[in-house]
Amino acid sequence: MKNKIILTVITGLTMLLGVNQAKSQLVDGHAYMFGNFVEIGINANGHEGAPCIDLTDHCRTGGGLPLFGFVADPTESDWEEYNGDFFVPGGPENGFGVTYTLLGVTDSFSNNAYYLNEIPGEIISFEETVDSSIVIWKGAMGDLSMSIKYELEKSQHYYTTSVLFENTGLATYTDVYYYRNVDPDNNMALGAGYTTLNKIISQTGDGEDSCIVYASQSIPWLSELIFSASGENWKCFIGGFANRNGAKMWNGVELLHETGDVALMDGAIGLAYKIDGIPPGKAASEWFSFTTSFKSGIQFGEPNTSSIVENNLNFELYPNPTTNNVITLNLNGSYSFEIKDTKGSIVLNGNGNGINEIDLSGVEKGIYFINIQQENQTATTKLIVN
Repeated sequence: MKNKIILTVITGLTMLLGVNQAKSQLVDGHAYMFGNFVEIGINANGHEGAPCIDLTDHCRTGGGLPLFGFVADPTESDWEEYNGDFFVPGGPENGFGVTYTLLGVTDSFSNNAYYLNEIPGEIISFEETVDSSIVIWKGAMGDLSMSIKYELEKSQHYYTTSVLFENTGLATYTDVYYYRNVDPDNNMALGAGYTTLNKIISQTGDGEDSCIVYASQSIPWLSELIFSASGENWKCFIGGFANRNGAKMWNGVELLHETGDVALMDGAIGLAYKIDGIPPGKAASEWFSFTTSFKSGIQFGEPNTSSIVENNLNFELYPNPTTNNVITLNLNGSYSFEIKDTKGSIVLNGNGNGINEIDLSGVEKGIYFINIQQENQTATTKLIVN
């Protein structure tokens, strides 16, 4: 069913998009996302670093693994002087992981580009529109499931990663840490060397409550990689290499952790997010997000955790992404709604008053937009059907 959805989307868009923008697709369980200035490969195991194939014109393998992670054209040179793959020689450190405590026992799990696949999962959704590509991967560690959403706006120099946890078991998971970790060997395939200038631009708790960590290299031309997140639950770090413990990253154990810390080194940069606890049968309160950018000084808004496109109404819609075939829409008074797919076709519509349960059993898995109208007010939000 997933393949049918993907092929329909790709075929319908081929006539609307140029060749470069239309080639984003799913191949053998791996996702390939292509924008004007950023290209990304999402492995079937959920991390950046998919196999190099015919689609990946800018895949650089150098002396490392034959994988396509992410490349960028920050000067908009029509891909004559582009940067990446950033992790090629340092294959072990391009991935993500989770640390948690359950019934007094602490465990850590990681998936990364060096074939460490401790969190089983798969890409469950791939959607291509004129303006963006969105990939959703879902995996689980026992009763703790996690969804990762990658979203690339094709006109931008960055992409957004969002994560959601859900506890399907009977015991509370405490001290849950997600981390994203990379050894930024920028342009190593061009002979630039393993060393990068790594710096913590800001750390949460200091002033603006943002977490920004930066890596750069100037040979043969300027190459930059920047992780950025907002909110007190985030922490950035520099150091280490085979980092596997999210708690140590978040707390800065044996790592550089303060605003202004700088290191010229062959080592990792990354960021970690902490959730105090996830009760049984509950999801974490919301998606949490960060950006991966390839050009300093660009302006981008807060990561889109709520997926609100237009909102003049005070309403609730849950669960989103869905966990079964029913969603609940809560809005005072009477209203109407339409659910549209990414091509603008209406797949479901109806009316409600107050709390209304909407049956999605006839709606295929994928990404949709739900438009809600009440008198002269409207609201539109993304709806992810799992």
